[in-house]
Amino acid sequence: MRKIISIWREKTGIWGVCILWLPFYTFFGGISGRFFFFPLYSVLSGKYWKWFDRIFVKPFPKECAGFALDQPTVGKFFFWYTALSVFALTFAIIIRALTDMQKKTNRRAYFVFYVLAFLFVLSFMLWPATILAHYIIDLGMTPKRLTGIIFLVTSILAWPVSGWLLLRIKKPQEQ
Repeated sequence: MRKIISIWREKTGIWGVCILWLPFYTFFGGISGRFFFFPLYSVLSGKYWKWFDRIFVKPFPKECAGFALDQPTVGKFFFWYTALSVFALTFAIIIRALTDMQKKTNRRAYFVFYVLAFLFVLSFMLWPATILAHYIIDLGMTPKRLTGIIFLVTSILAWPVSGWLLLRIKKPQEQ
């Protein structure tokens, strides 16, 4: 198995990196369709910002509190963000293991796809972060809400740290 991976790493160029990332985007785009692409689209198109302007005018809707997966709750969005982050970071680690990062073009291609995955996943976090902020502003701070803020900050910081660690290059050892 190691021999196959080492041959693949030697032969993989920029197109190999693109092909390795393709199943990630195909899986989420094909399985979830609009659900995967809508959060980033809404930020770029301005729909999120219109919603953001209107949400703080009304009192916090109590049905958005909690962790019901069949309702638009803060916990549900955190759950899907976490699941998507774990899957995307695992996929990024596998691609990193199968790619020769000694080549600058491979690193650049990997970086572009990694940042794109980060933007898709981060856009999933904007909605619950906004709902959580509204929740705290209207109803005050509690230990659970503080835990939500800590989770939010650490999970967002995990992406750049992971990207930095994955893009570090091991220098070939001289014999």
